[in-house]
Amino acid sequence: MAIVDLNIDSFGNSIKQGFNLTVVQEGDKFLVKTLEPRTSNIDLNNKINN
Repeated sequence: MAIVDLNIDSFGNSIKQGFNLTVVQEGDKFLVKTLEPRTSNIDLNNKINN
C-alpha cells in the first residue's frame, strides 16, 4: 500500500487531496488494485461570484 499526498491551488483555495493506493504486480505490469481518495480543506460555502 502507498499513500500519496497532493496539494492543489484551485482559484486561490488550497485543496489537500490524499490517496490510499494498493498496487499489485501482474507479469511486467503494476496495476492499481484499490484507490481510496481523501480530501480535506474544501470550503463548500465559498462563493466566488457573489
